[in-house]
Order: sequence, then C-alpha cells, then structure tokens
Amino acid sequence: DSLSREWVRQNYRLANLKEEIIKNRILSGVEVEKEYQGIDLKTARTLFINAINKRDEILAEIMQMESGKRAFEKECVEYISLVAAFPDSVSQTLIKEIGELHQQLHQERHFTEKEKERTEKKLLQKKEDLGRHMKEAIALSAQKKEGMDERITSIQQAMIDLLGQEIALIEKQIEDRIEKELNYLDQEEKLIEHQLAEIKKELSEVPDLWLKERELQFSADMQQSILESLVRLVEAKNIENDAAILKAKPINEASTKIAPKKPLLFLFGGVGGFIGGIIAAFLLMMHGIYYGFSPRPPKRLC
Repeated sequence: DSLSREWVRQNYRLANLKEEIIKNRILSGVEVEKEYQGIDLKTARTLFINAINKRDEILAEIMQMESGKRAFEKECVEYISLVAAFPDSVSQTLIKEIGELHQQLHQERHFTEKEKERTEKKLLQKKEDLGRHMKEAIALSAQKKEGMDERITSIQQAMIDLLGQEIALIEKQIEDRIEKELNYLDQEEKLIEHQLAEIKKELSEVPDLWLKERELQFSADMQQSILESLVRLVEAKNIENDAAILKAKPINEASTKIAPKKPLLFLFGGVGGFIGGIIAAFLLMMHGIYYGFSPRPPKRLC
C-alpha cells in the first residue's frame, strides 16, 4: 500500500511538472523543433557554441570571397591569390586555366593574330565563367549562413524551453520542500501540545500527591514516636521489677535537705502553656488540611 501511494504521488508530481512546462511554452510562444526535442541543457549549449563558431567561419569565408571578387573585377589581383578565397574544385580549375591563358598571351611572338584573338576570347569567356561561379559560391555560402542562423535560433528556442523546464522543476522542488517542512512543523506542534497537556496533567495532580505524602509521613512519625515511648516505658518497668525481685537498694542513701525545694510553678506552667499552644495550632492546621481552610472571616457574637 505504501509503495502504491508513493507511485501515485510521484506520477501526480510528474503530471503537475509537465503541466507547468506546457504553460511556460504557451506563455513564451516557443516551439521546439523535433530535431532538438529530448536533448538536455548541456548538449544544447554545446550545439549552440558549435553553431555560432560555424556561422562565424562561414561569414569570414563570405567576406574573403567578396574581397577576392572585387579585386578580380578590377583586375588588380594575381589569379593565384584567388585560390585561397575560392577553394572549391571548379574555381581552382577556372583560376588555373585563366592563369595559363594569361601566360600564353604574354608570349605573343609564338601566336598569330587569329590565335591571339582566339586566346583572348577564350580568356574572356573563362573570366566570365569564373565571375558567375564566384557569385554562385558567395550565394551558396550566404545560404549556409542563413541556415546556420536558423539553426542557432532553433537551438536558442530549445535552450529557452529547457531553462523553462529547469525553472519549473526547481519551483516544484521548492514547493515540495515547503510542504515537507510544513508537515514537519505540524507534527512538531502536535508533539509540543501533547507534552504540554502531559505537564498540565502532572501539575494538576501535584497538590493531592503532596498532601498524601505529608499525611503518610506524619502518620509514620507519630507511630514511631509512640513506639519509642512504649519501648522506654517497658524498659523502665522491667528495671523496676528486676530491682524489686533482687531487693536492690541504693548503696549511698540520699540525704534530704532541711528546707524543701521550691516547686517552680510559674516556669512549668509557662512551659506547659507553650506546649499546649503548639499542640492546639498543630491540631487546627491538620483540621484545615483535611477539611479545607474557610476564606470567610468568623462571625462576631453581639
């Protein structure tokens, strides 16, 4: 059951994440081409950098070809220098033929007028062919550049979509973390409330327990005091009986005084009154403990 609930929860999270991604795509208006669907952000960045570098290379080639074409049209360049600007085989062949024809024309003594005219026409035709081919090569490179620009745009759209997915994933993780923390705080709150209830319950029982402990302690002390008094009384009685049986008498007889000793009535009376007051106060306190202390003042007798 726990595995099933976890599976359902994960699928629910995945569905919510896909929904957020689709919403972001609709809001941004980005449509990813099939070629770049399924790639990750790292791969998209690599493709983007490679496409930028390739586009820059094509742009440099176009600039070099345009510069060579302008120099060719002004006929102020050596044809051998055009080889680097137009490296394709057709251009190489035409440039080579034009160079050979130029070299032949410089050797006029070996040509007749007709041969010279025919060579010049052929040279002019080759130049026209090379000029057209230069335009075609530049146009083809321009098309390649446009294709790379479109590819860069597509990769950028894919990167935007991937960044949107990553943002949606991070937001979902934050929501899950917040939900988890809130659940943890709820559990902590319930645990604290339970502990507070237990403490209140224990505090409510403290007075009754304290009174019971005091009662038991007083009863034990009273019984111990009575037992000690009885033991002393029994010991004294035993000593008296033993003395009567053995007919014991004091070795040194006591001598009496001529004048009688004063009884100290005031002293013993004061001590007795003090002890009686203590006993009365103790009894009143016990009465208050058992039956409660009355908060009302005593009634006056008129």
